[in-house]
Amino acid sequence: MKKYHKDYVFEIGTGKDGKEEKRYRYAGDYYLFPDAEAEKKKIFIKNSAFVLLYFLLIITAGMLDNEGSRNFFIAVPYVFLFLPAVYLSLGTAAFLKLNEKMERPVYDRAFGRMYRNCIGIMSVSLYLCAADSVFIFLRFHGGEDFSVVREVVFLFENIAIFCLSFIQKKYLQNLKKGVMIGEYNSEVP
Repeated sequence: MKKYHKDYVFEIGTGKDGKEEKRYRYAGDYYLFPDAEAEKKKIFIKNSAFVLLYFLLIITAGMLDNEGSRNFFIAVPYVFLFLPAVYLSLGTAAFLKLNEKMERPVYDRAFGRMYRNCIGIMSVSLYLCAADSVFIFLRFHGGEDFSVVREVVFLFENIAIFCLSFIQKKYLQNLKKGVMIGEYNSEVP
């Protein structure tokens, strides 16, 4: 939590039993998401659908047994595509616990994590599209015998992942526009 250390203030006060008590109080900005309770389930269901589609596309692309999946420059980034997908699902799950008024760490664990990992999925899938296109081009012009259909299916699944992440990124940007940043008020935490 060192990343949020500027948002907390150290205080010394008296506790309920009259003893001196040391504690940290949040004094950073609050993120206000209006209609959080009414919209929370809809947003969770939409993001869960995105996550489910990501995992479906990633797993089916891995089950193709294409020659590109045995290439180092395609196989390693493909494996790393799972990591942002898992963190995206964690951010989606954390979204259910959001209140209308959020502290910065809570906001980052939900909105921030979903947005960052969506961009991560988009960048890795874009790389995979480019790498698989180069692989297909080199194999096709090299005259080597390989299954073009599997490679093209793998390529189109990565294009679908890229398009899906682009759509979700736009969706999350629209959600972030609805979040208002409010300053800490000393009377009302």
